[in-house]
Amino acid sequence: MEKEFKTPEFLANEDYDSILSRMLSKLPENISKEDNGWICDLFSPVAIEHARAIQFVLVEAIKNIIPKYSYGNILLGHGENRGIFKREATRSRAVLTVKGIKGTVIPKGYRFSTTSDLETPAVVFYTLNENIIPETGVVDIALECEILGKTGNTAAETIILMVKPLKGIVSVKNKNPAYGGFDEETEDSIRQRIAEFDISQNNSFVGSYYDYRRWAMEVEGVGNANVIANNDESGIITIMLTDLNGQPAGEEVCNAVYNYIMRLDLPYERLAPINAVLSVVPAKTINISVSADLILRENFNVETVKSNFEEKLNIYLKENTIIKYSEIGALIINTNGVYDYSNMLLNNDTQNIIINNGYIPVIKTDGVDFRT
Repeated sequence: MEKEFKTPEFLANEDYDSILSRMLSKLPENISKEDNGWICDLFSPVAIEHARAIQFVLVEAIKNIIPKYSYGNILLGHGENRGIFKREATRSRAVLTVKGIKGTVIPKGYRFSTTSDLETPAVVFYTLNENIIPETGVVDIALECEILGKTGNTAAETIILMVKPLKGIVSVKNKNPAYGGFDEETEDSIRQRIAEFDISQNNSFVGSYYDYRRWAMEVEGVGNANVIANNDESGIITIMLTDLNGQPAGEEVCNAVYNYIMRLDLPYERLAPINAVLSVVPAKTINISVSADLILRENFNVETVKSNFEEKLNIYLKENTIIKYSEIGALIINTNGVYDYSNMLLNNDTQNIIINNGYIPVIKTDGVDFRT
């Protein structure tokens, strides 16, 4: 099946010149049809609008009939008709260790932040509840990021500042990374989920591989899921997850998938078959890196192109168990802003990468190295 939309043949030769020529051909021979004549000037606006209606409006209408080519609200409508809804952006959360004087009250909504510099603005978090420093002089408090998305997933020991000083606090620090911030789902991701849903209609809905994967992908925060059935007598179904940032899913996401499928609280709403045993764990990952020298098109910079490519690569990694060197090259050349490339390496080599069962390929941190 073609990945790129092709204009139907019956709409070929429907450009401005062809339409204007046909219109003029309908006139009697004794009427002047010369360029820039009054007849041409009269017919020209009609031909322009007719060409636009055919070449753009009608083509876009046809594209939007088909989920894989549709976009915007129409794409969302295709998804909603299948029970698939766009995953909204979420805020990251962190636990902050605060040291200070006994009895100091830290109000609900009080703000802490990371440091900033000329290139990287501070990331601000606020407290979810009021907290009081106990006799030990140390208290752990829950924070939520002010901004939506993965930018809030800051590293450990980076939330170290108070936005405004609060008397009684000596020091603050997050021992573990902030987690749970995911960007709004992309249209490419929605298209992929719709395609997988449509393909699964030919499979049973009684606990097949497709069922478990589909159920897992419906949960907020899940980026990819690999379903493995054990061959021993335990009968355990294992789902291995990555999050929307392409990294092994956290405990919160794994628990959410398990509870969504098993519904221990409401057995009659359980999705999994009776007696099914389920384990949901972070994915075992194989890191993927890509490097290349690029020639960029005008008005594009490396960071923008890198971001565009990583979005395409994330989708490619979800769909394939063999990461082909040639196909990664095709992804690069088809990335918006790329004119040409050379010296491409896939995991520092020019060989394909086979993804064994039980593993999920993910983009290595800082694993895309584009040079100009």
